[in-house]
Amino acid sequence: MDMKDQVVIVTGAGQGIGEATANRFAAEGASVVVVDKNKSTGNEVADGIQRDGGKACFVQADVSIADDVRAMADQAAAVSGKIDVLVNVAGVQGMVADVVELPEEEWHRVMDTNITSVYLCSKYCIPHMFEAGGAIVNVASMQSYFNMPGSSAYAAAKGGIVSLTRSMALDFARKNIRINAVAPGYIDTPLLRGFAQASGDENAAIDKWCSRIPIGRLQTPEEVAQVILFLASAKASAVTGVTYPVDGGMMTAQPTWEA
Repeated sequence: MDMKDQVVIVTGAGQGIGEATANRFAAEGASVVVVDKNKSTGNEVADGIQRDGGKACFVQADVSIADDVRAMADQAAAVSGKIDVLVNVAGVQGMVADVVELPEEEWHRVMDTNITSVYLCSKYCIPHMFEAGGAIVNVASMQSYFNMPGSSAYAAAKGGIVSLTRSMALDFARKNIRINAVAPGYIDTPLLRGFAQASGDENAAIDKWCSRIPIGRLQTPEEVAQVILFLASAKASAVTGVTYPVDGGMMTAQPTWEA
């Protein structure tokens, strides 16, 4: 899936799925704009791509803030006068609480980071795709479709990403801009490992999660990145408005969640 001469923005690229996605596009020849609000991890990813012979630059931005996003899009387009691909990965899990216990500021933080960021990045990047077309891939979640207790803000935001993806796909199909999403399940990221450690028994928590996955294991960030790459590439030239699960079969099994 040759991405030579393509300018690709990846948000939340400092770790996990974002980092794997940035590396995957760089390996296919893209010029990758590594976007993260964490300067240290973002620079580390961009520097690693460059050391491996790839093309990357780091842009520090909080993608929930319009001025940051506008500046990021303009800086990315300055690489070669265009933006070919936008991958909206940035997101947070947020506090585990029901709506009565969830503070209003936490609701707004989760919504701003997870879905307002998709709106803002799309709003300011799409105009740079009008001339030559392009592709956007949003990162939703298995919780876009069914939920775990205490995840109201996260589930609302991720469910919204699926609907926003479909709506934008219709709006810009005639502009040759394809917009799709992926819905990861349990992905072996530092964030997930942190949740497992917080439970008091990391191995037991991971074993419990794996028991819910039909293929019997966690998925890797690289496995999600491969599907993102496909959806952004010419191999998926007739695919728009869909959300691909990358969850080891969990949505097929439709598990009943425990508290």
